[in-house]
Amino acid sequence: MKNLSLTFCLVIVALLASVRSGFASDLPDCPSSGYFHNCFGTFVNSNGDKYDGVFKDNKYNGHGTYIYADTTFAVKYVGEFKNFRFHGHGTYFFTNGDKYVGEFRNDYQHGIGTYTSASGKKYVGEYKNGKKNGQGTLTWGPNSKWAGDKYVGEFKDGKKNGQGTYIFGSESELAGDKYVGEWKNGKKHGQGTYTWSNGDEYVGGYKKGVYHGNGTYTSVDGTIEKGTWKNGEFQDTKSL
Repeated sequence: MKNLSLTFCLVIVALLASVRSGFASDLPDCPSSGYFHNCFGTFVNSNGDKYDGVFKDNKYNGHGTYIYADTTFAVKYVGEFKNFRFHGHGTYFFTNGDKYVGEFRNDYQHGIGTYTSASGKKYVGEYKNGKKNGQGTLTWGPNSKWAGDKYVGEFKDGKKNGQGTYIFGSESELAGDKYVGEWKNGKKHGQGTYTWSNGDEYVGGYKKGVYHGNGTYTSVDGTIEKGTWKNGEFQDTKSL
């Protein structure tokens, strides 16, 4: 996300203090020049970006709207500011139709938030420094090849990491299957249980998404493979 640390030594193209940009303010209009403090106004940066909102200590502080002139990546941000930066609760609108609603700290998503993509994919949970970190729920929308799938669990640096449950949706070729267990870098890794819709079940170790280590595969017909697995293949009945 762009660093919005602007200074007022940049050229002011326009100062339209009367514009309210969609939300009310009881503060007085900022003066046409001088020191902006506890007032409401509009600042247009030399690159065309525009801030419309509250000023304090000659900085963006309080509620405001930041609109990008170059919309290659994003359209605008509406929410709280602190010392020129997105800080507090806000909504960030991306050019591709994605949207984030939640907490920010120093321009980054940080805290609890909801990210909704144009395809319908949705994440609700914790963020840290702009990435999914902590507990969260990720669901896939109807326009995705993972339509209807759902993951509930831990994330680290934007990837599934730690304990989590993945349920395959009705539109998936694996509809009804479920995995409960450990993850690392977005893949099943560690101990886990995979249950198929037909009743088959695997309980044991995983490495980078495949069976690895001690494990037991039980089929609904009563067949049991118990022992050592390596890179997804059953090896023998000896325990590691």
